[in-house]
Order: sequence, then structure tokens, then C-alpha cells
Amino acid sequence: GRVALSIASGWHADDFVLKPENYLNRQEIMYSQIEELKTLWQGGSIKRKNGLDQEINIKIYPKPVNPNLDVYVTSGGNPETFRSAGKIGANILTHLLGQEIKDLAHNISIYKQALAENGYSIEKAKISLMLHTYIGTDLEEVKNKAKEPFKSYLKSSIGLIQNLAKDLDKDISTINENDFNDLLEFAFERYWQTAALLGTQDSCKKILSDIHSIGVTEIACLIDFGIADKEVLKGLEYLTDLKNNYKAEKKSDYSKTNPITSMQITPSYLEALLEDDNSILFIKSLKSIIVGGEKFSNELLNKLRTHTKSKIYNMYGPTETTIWSTFQKAQEDLVLNIGKPIQNTQVYILDDNEKICPVGVKGELCIGGDGLARGYYKQERLTQDKFINFQSSSIIDKNVYKTGDLARWLPDGTLEHLGRLDNQVKVNGFRIELGEIESALLKYKFVNQVVVIAIQNEVGNKSLVAYFISNKKIEPTELKEYIERKLPHYMVPNHFIHLEEFPLTPNGKIDRKKLPTFEVVLTDKEYVSARDGVELILVNIWSKVLNINKDKIGVKDNFFDLGGNSLLMIKMLNYLNKEFQTNMSLLEGYNLPNIFAISEFIKSNNKNILIEQEQKTEELYNIMEESYNLLNFIENED
Repeated sequence: GRVALSIASGWHADDFVLKPENYLNRQEIMYSQIEELKTLWQGGSIKRKNGLDQEINIKIYPKPVNPNLDVYVTSGGNPETFRSAGKIGANILTHLLGQEIKDLAHNISIYKQALAENGYSIEKAKISLMLHTYIGTDLEEVKNKAKEPFKSYLKSSIGLIQNLAKDLDKDISTINENDFNDLLEFAFERYWQTAALLGTQDSCKKILSDIHSIGVTEIACLIDFGIADKEVLKGLEYLTDLKNNYKAEKKSDYSKTNPITSMQITPSYLEALLEDDNSILFIKSLKSIIVGGEKFSNELLNKLRTHTKSKIYNMYGPTETTIWSTFQKAQEDLVLNIGKPIQNTQVYILDDNEKICPVGVKGELCIGGDGLARGYYKQERLTQDKFINFQSSSIIDKNVYKTGDLARWLPDGTLEHLGRLDNQVKVNGFRIELGEIESALLKYKFVNQVVVIAIQNEVGNKSLVAYFISNKKIEPTELKEYIERKLPHYMVPNHFIHLEEFPLTPNGKIDRKKLPTFEVVLTDKEYVSARDGVELILVNIWSKVLNINKDKIGVKDNFFDLGGNSLLMIKMLNYLNKEFQTNMSLLEGYNLPNIFAISEFIKSNNKNILIEQEQKTEELYNIMEESYNLLNFIENED
């Protein structure tokens, strides 16, 4: 039962002498026969005609012990073969003698994309790389023992030799014997350490690291290619050591001997983790949780308290003062604020005239001390505006950074944060200047005016919306693709809305409060409604997470185009996994961008579970039948 099969469609016309009619459609025939093979392996039947031209059902006996057959598709490096293997969820068997590592990396990315698009798990996929293998203790000795056998193999690969000859401007049909031997010598030197596992344990670490980094999950070691049997068997000992040492290095888990005890996190991300059962288990194991980057609410604190007894700290501070500048330890029955300055840090609340505000009076929060930066690199004007020198008394001058935050001192000596003074917002923990996004969008040749705002929906999720006026019709997707090349991902608006004109205040300024109410517009996909119960449930989950009317969500719409982000993705997966009793990972979520793809993934997963349940039922029936027969036998003996 422990069997895996790798299947190839065939490359050369001479491979098809027994079935010449299959040559032209060999790919289609191969994939059709793979499905038939899977059906037979799982206990199903296929139809075939017998000698009397009668159609009969064929099954295989006995039934395989392992109900699921591992199927690999063999590829010499053709990207389309990788793509088609991914479409049916097959594994991959390939080699490096027809492609370089960078080519294989590209093919693997094509394969993984095809898996995701067709609802198959990327994490469970196996990518096996065939490598001629011989490990020894002396590099030169290994080279000498492997050289002639490896050259003989290369000589048998006409396609490979033709490619090499082409690279060297040689015509293989007219090449003489000496030149041919030189060509084989060149091929060996080129491939023996870059496309094979030949050498010592130390020398082979590089190729192992290279192929692991591009996604190869297995190495199929070709050990019998002409080296003496005694040497091959000896080499297996060193190969086993290499495998064990490499696995130990890759799997060494620092956290087993040095467990994680503290975590720093934004409130948005923390709230998402509290929706996930596995993450809650991790949170329970912590001793300290440091929360910052956004407003930390008492509601979230109380929710967190139900899952942990760790020490919790609320932190505040901008990058310009080396991140954290104030802190507050969260205590029972304490209203959260940003606390007191950390050591070697001073905080001042200044009015519009840069004078210190009394306790209880709000003003701009300014920070000084050892963590203060010198300014912005090569931005003198911005440095002068934000980093100021003010007189804290008649004789003492202070250098401080103007945060743009509104705050005040409370009677108990702590600071209360009251919001922003300027056009700066925080979305998912990132501090964003809306004007910077507007400036970038205005550089697009057809855009005349832009206003960017941050909106918050009923469940507290923030997203960026760009309203624009243009002198030519622009598709929102076109504008989004442009800005993705200009700004970091967290500054790219979730939605782009075209307007004929902006609402204005009586004095002629843009009235941001009167911008039209945002409604999701599907810009790049035609609306496709849910086709079955699974997709209807998924639409309802998306509607709940994204806070969008379910009538506006099509099964081909992209989660992120509808305003989703990584935090909402975690929340969506939590609902999904509980509803369908699945275990879809965050990586799979990213690679299954729409409801159609997720639905296919769930159906495929449920089908496998059903097959497993049927097999368990059949096994139980067989055991009961054997027990019954045994009892009858004992009774007859008596």
C-alpha cells in the first residue's frame, strides 16, 4: 500500500511505437488516465470492452491498503507541465539537467499558483527533485569516482547534449569524437556540483540550501548510475548522515528550550488573534504582552484579560523618538491612557505659542530626551517644522519632536491621548499622511484633483478611500495598479471613486464631511452570484467580516478588492474553519482569493473526509464479519 507513482506523458515519438495514435494528444490522455487510475485505486470501477465488444466494469483486487495514491507528474522543465499538474492537484517530479535553479523556481511558482487557483493545498504539495547522488568524505575522490558514470548518463541524454552543443556553437550531427568527449567533459564540470548531489556533506550544503529556498520538498536520490555497488552502499551511510544532520538543522526549534514569553503587538492584530483558538493558546503561555501602535481600548483589554494572566502594557511613541516614549501597566479597574514617560524621556504639552499647558489643558504632545532623533535624512524643511527648540523656563532650552498628537496631563500625573491635530491617520498600526497619498496620485497624468480619507465601518475596521476627478475616464483598477508601484502596500487606498466634482464649504474649500457615502463598487470583475449552499454561507461570512451588504459580494470578487486586509483575513478564516470544520491556513487563504476558489477547496476537503469515513466503515464491517465467522467456527468445533 505504500506506493507513489510518477507519470510522464512521453517526449519522443519513438516512445509511442505501441500506441502511435496517442502521440499527438499525449498530455490530455495522460491526465484522463490519471483520473481513471485514482478511481481504481480508491475502489471504484471504470468501463472497458471485452473480447466480445461488450462494455464491462473493471475493478482492482485486492483493494490497496493505502486508499490515497500519491501521484506525481514528471516534468523536464516545461512550465505548462507544472501548471497542468497543479490544476489536478498532483505532485511534481523533476530534475535540473534540463533547467537551472532559477528556472525551477519560476516553474514552482507557476505550479503553486495553479494549485491555489484550483482549490488544492500548497502546503501539502510535494515537489520532488531527482539528483544523481553519491556522498563521500573527500571531494576529489568523489569527483573521480562519479565522473565517468555521470558522463555516460549525460551521453545518453541526446536533448541535453544538443542544448550544450548549441551553447558552444557546435553542431552535434557533425561533431567529431574528440570534440564530443570535450563536450561531455564540459557538461560534467558544469553539472556535477550544480545539478547533482555529488560531493561531501559540507560541499552539498549549498545546493541543499538553494533548492530548499525555492520550494523543493523532497530529493529523489538516483544512486545507481554506474558507480561500483560497494562504493554506493558505503555512500548511503554518508547520505543518511547528511539527511539526518540537515533535518536536525532545519527543525531545531529554539522555542523548545527557550520558550517565547513576551509579545509586542498592535491592537488590531491582537483582536484578530483573540478570534483564533490556536492563537489564544499561545497568548495564554505568555508572561508579558506589550500593546501599542494604535488606540488600545478598555473593551479589548477586558477581552484579553479573559484569556491570560500575563502582565499587559499599553505603549505610546513615534519612530522619531525611537518608538516607545510612554507606557502604562494595565491594572484592574484602571481606564487606559498612554501613561507616563519612560526613563530618560521628557514629555511636554505645548499650546499654539509653544508654551507649556497647565494640567488638564489640551495641547500638542511633544517629546524630548535620549531617544530623540536628529531629524529627517536630507529633509531640512520638514526637520525644522517637526524638531523644535523651545524655552521650558527662563534659562533652559529644550529640543523636542512635535508629534501632531493632541493630549493633556491628568491630575494623577498620567497622559491622556485625545487624537490628531493634522491630516494624519493610523490604519492597521501604520501612521499615514493622507497628503502624501494625494500627492502621489496627482502625479498620474489624467488626475486633476484627489481627496483621500480614512473611513471606519460599524465594527471598527479602517480603510482608505480615494476620491478623484480626472480629465479622462480612468478605471479604478488602473489607478490602483499605478499607486501600488509608487507607495508601500499599507498606503494604497482600498477603494477609488470617481466624482465629477467635490463638495465645497462656503469659503471654497473641499468639504470632506460631505463626500458621498461610500459604497463598494466592483471594478474589475463582473458580478457572479453564489451557485450553492457552500458559496451562500461564504458570502454571509464575508458580509459579516467586511461589513458589506451580501448582495454586493460575488463569488469571483477578490477579498482584498472588497476592503479586506490581513487582519480581516484571519477573522474570516476563523469563521470559515469553525463553520466547515476545516483547517485552512493563512497562506492558503491568501492563495485562494475569492469565494469560488475557497468553495472548491472546501468541497475537495469534505470529499476526502467522506472517503476516509467510508473506508473506516468498511474496515469496521470487515472486522465484524471476521469476528462472526470466528464465533461460528468455535461453535462448530464445540
